Amino acid sequence: MPRSPDLRQEREWITGLRAGRLDAYRGVFDAYVRRLLRFAQVWVVADVADSIVQDVLFDLWRRANVVEIPTGTLAVYLFSAVRDRVVPYLREQSATRERAPDETMLSETALSGVSLSEAEAGEAVTDEVASSQLDDDLTRSIPTISAITASANGELRLAVDRVMVRLPEAQRAVLLLRWTQDMSYDEIAAVLSISTHAAALHASRARRALYPALHELFDLDASA
Repeated sequence: MPRSPDLRQEREWITGLRAGRLDAYRGVFDAYVRRLLRFAQVWVVADVADSIVQDVLFDLWRRANVVEIPTGTLAVYLFSAVRDRVVPYLREQSATRERAPDETMLSETALSGVSLSEAEAGEAVTDEVASSQLDDDLTRSIPTISAITASANGELRLAVDRVMVRLPEAQRAVLLLRWTQDMSYDEIAAVLSISTHAAALHASRARRALYPALHELFDLDASA
């Protein structure tokens, strides 16, 4: 998977899109399509995810000259656009299916239905420091998730995906944005329409759940 674009590249793409340059669209498409598909598949099946992501990318091309995308926010714009299409799809499906969609991370209103205790709120506020330490621990002991994602080792990526799929949808979505896009909690909150504290809390819980599983995975791999 291509590396996340730097600000210079992003600026060139946005300028090119507004000028109707196909090469700029191709650059955005190649850089983001797989990341967006993986994100959408947190909630929907592959065929639906493909349709949603294609719509988002085509809409970017069609409306590039009228959409305001400040430099440094292209990823937030694209992932938010995917989320904004996932929400109505899930709501429509819930009207015809027995199981209502899990919208835990799809709206602040839904998330607020799960009240945070004082301890949990404090955990979210202080999570930036704690999670940075845990990221450092993970980096020292196992390959980073972003490195795995970029790796040509398909079996390794699938193994990590099998670990991540154990997480609740909310936590998985936050980690995908955090680890594969290097998004800040403010950016994740903007994409998912939740509070920054909630994003940090979900990331903290996800890391705690993944830490032993990832160690087990790589210990097994090392001994093979």
